[in-house]
Amino acid sequence: LAFVIEIDELVAEVLLPRELKATVENVQPIASGKSCKIGGCHMPDMIRLLFMLGLVIFACVHWLVPFHGNVHAAAMALCAGNKGFSQTGGTMDHSTVILLESQPFISTCSE
Repeated sequence: LAFVIEIDELVAEVLLPRELKATVENVQPIASGKSCKIGGCHMPDMIRLLFMLGLVIFACVHWLVPFHGNVHAAAMALCAGNKGFSQTGGTMDHSTVILLESQPFISTCSE
């Protein structure tokens, strides 16, 4: 078990040059300031978390929910068997999705 735990030190002892080993031995820890805690929570981390959650919620509401309507309209047209269409709308200016026929409708097949 000791071999497994100390394998990185053994490899470093063999592979690293003497100057680098000396530098690693002389490295001192960096002093950091006192962290701001309320209860057990670090406030800078909580602010970052709330900011990221706000960005994710904003992206979902602003971009994904309107885009879902476009995808749903296209899926409904495809499920109905209509493959010759394009769509317009579904934007902030024109929220209604309009399906446009790109091929003329043929009711019977002529031979």
